[in-house]
Amino acid sequence: MVQSVVPRSQWHRDRRGDSGHGREREKDLIRFGVNSLDDAVIGQAVVMLRFVKGGAEKGGNGFFVNIPGQDKAVIFTAAHNLIDVDGTRTTNFRAWWQGADRWAQIEEKDTHISSVYSKTPTKDSAIDDFGIILVARNNIPPPPTTAFGFGLRLGEEDRIDGLCNVSSYLVSAQQGDKPTRSTGNFINPLLKEHQLEYLVPTEAGVSGSVVWVGYNGSPVAVAVHNYGPKRKSPKYGSLGSRINLKMMREILEWTGVYHRATKIVAQPLGKKQAAPQHPLTLTWSDDDKAFRVHVQDDADPSDKPDESVFEALPVFSSAMLQGKEPRAEFGFAQPDTRATAKPGAVRWVSWNTEWGSAGMSGSLGRARLARLEKKGISSTISLNYQGNLLDVVFRTDRDVVDEWELKFPGSDFSGVAYQSRGNQDYQCAF
Repeated sequence: MVQSVVPRSQWHRDRRGDSGHGREREKDLIRFGVNSLDDAVIGQAVVMLRFVKGGAEKGGNGFFVNIPGQDKAVIFTAAHNLIDVDGTRTTNFRAWWQGADRWAQIEEKDTHISSVYSKTPTKDSAIDDFGIILVARNNIPPPPTTAFGFGLRLGEEDRIDGLCNVSSYLVSAQQGDKPTRSTGNFINPLLKEHQLEYLVPTEAGVSGSVVWVGYNGSPVAVAVHNYGPKRKSPKYGSLGSRINLKMMREILEWTGVYHRATKIVAQPLGKKQAAPQHPLTLTWSDDDKAFRVHVQDDADPSDKPDESVFEALPVFSSAMLQGKEPRAEFGFAQPDTRATAKPGAVRWVSWNTEWGSAGMSGSLGRARLARLEKKGISSTISLNYQGNLLDVVFRTDRDVVDEWELKFPGSDFSGVAYQSRGNQDYQCAF
């Protein structure tokens, strides 16, 4: 690499990292608590489970979670409700929830178990003791219209200061009974990356219960409860598998809404606009600390830079509550290749509309996230900023790129911009 002979003080601010291109946003504040919800509403998303395990009737719990883009209802539960220690699947599996007039029969094909736990289905795999149950929307009985939300930002914090809630059906509960709710505190700072410990009383038969907090006004699940305290002491808490990026990658892949490697590709804004001669993809430049538009050469297999490949998934989903439109935010991530990064760490695209730029952030708490609006086979990346709906677009007009560059595969140019919905003017190009 040739070192610049221009003094750093004379570099462009984008190169120095003094603008939105090179710096990360401050962490958004977390507001814990729910907005006037009672247990009757929250209890609609709690599931009573019954099954046969080791030749005996057993009880457990589950809970519905709102997964954006999924055409089936999704129940989270503990994996050991679905499989025995010898690897034998539980049988005669039934589920019941508030409003159902009968037990819902669950087939094995509609269940998924953590890959780690399915190989070693014992307490040694406690942090991976989770699974899901899929329920068709037209099932009889139909699933409820209430579900917990999730937020992967809470899955990366080193403490959770909100009230810890565990909602569950006791093993003695019958159809028609209401779930109970126990409360307490999380043990902070959090000692394990993929497991939460909380000082909340639990008992046998409530495995798979939802561990939740109020987050920005609505109930958000943060763990799947699976074990009681390892010792009968007020110093030891109950344990749950943490709902974080590690868990949700696997669950979202089961549900078909996880994209392990995808590209953000330009599409014509309307039928009258011609498609570009070569595909245009979003590419991150770590040297320039800025996004560029890359002219893709489909004929050259080597022209697929890692910087243009993203992991894409929903990272936040609000609870499904009657009378409220659920919200969802999507994240685009790339491996964090910086020398200071932890193994397996990622960086998230942050759409910094307040700075008129976009960059990469080392945490979801510092990233400004977007929503995806599906239109046919493609989707639009959009954001709400100061009451305006902005779309992320690629500019190809002569103000940002020469025509010859668009015909030259392998070239890059600064053409990413925000455009107000219904307005032909661009907020900026960066």
